[in-house]
Amino acid sequence: MKINVLCIAVVVTAVLMSCAGTVPEPTLTHVEYASRRWPGTRLQDLSAGRQLYILKCSGCHSLHPPEELSGQQWEKTVPEMMMRARLMKEEADLIVRYLESASEVNKNVSK
Repeated sequence: MKINVLCIAVVVTAVLMSCAGTVPEPTLTHVEYASRRWPGTRLQDLSAGRQLYILKCSGCHSLHPPEELSGQQWEKTVPEMMMRARLMKEEADLIVRYLESASEVNKNVSK
C-alpha cells in the first residue's frame, strides 16, 4: 500500500514538473511590472500565483505559456475558469497577477 502511494506521488510530481516547463519562474522584472499595476506586489505573491496556476489549471488542460494571451485576456479568462478550477477570488487574483506580469514582461523581452 505504501509503495502504491509513493508511486502515485512520484508520477503526479513528474507530471506537474513537466507542465511547469512552459511556465517561467517570476523574476524581479516581473515584480517591478506587477508593482506598478498592483502596488505592494512581492516576488512571493507572483510565485504563489505561478504555483496555483500549475496546480489548479493543469488538472483540466495543458498549461498555456503566459505570453500566449495578453494581460487583458488573462484578466477575462481566469475569472471565467474560477468555478471549474474551484478557485477562491484571492487565488484567482494571484494567478492573474502572475500571468499578466509574465505575459507582458516576456512579450517585451522577446521583441
